[in-house]
Amino acid sequence: VLAAAVVAVASGGLADPELAGLLGEHGRSLTALLAAAVVITALGFLDDRKNLRARHKLAGQLAAALILILGGGYQIERV
Repeated sequence: VLAAAVVAVASGGLADPELAGLLGEHGRSLTALLAAAVVITALGFLDDRKNLRARHKLAGQLAAALILILGGGYQIERV
């Protein structure tokens, strides 16, 4: 699923110059989002293979959230 999403966004950016411009403007946020997605995907893969303990899964999820917050300017907002 991660690979398909990356291919779809990259293909869209190559096909549409306007979308490519938007992607370029938000490069740092997209990089943080991609890095966090890779962490979550790797965590799921490792959990399937090694049956990780809950504390290790939580640590991986917190790492992914920190990547988003620190690298991408995302904020946790109260709804």
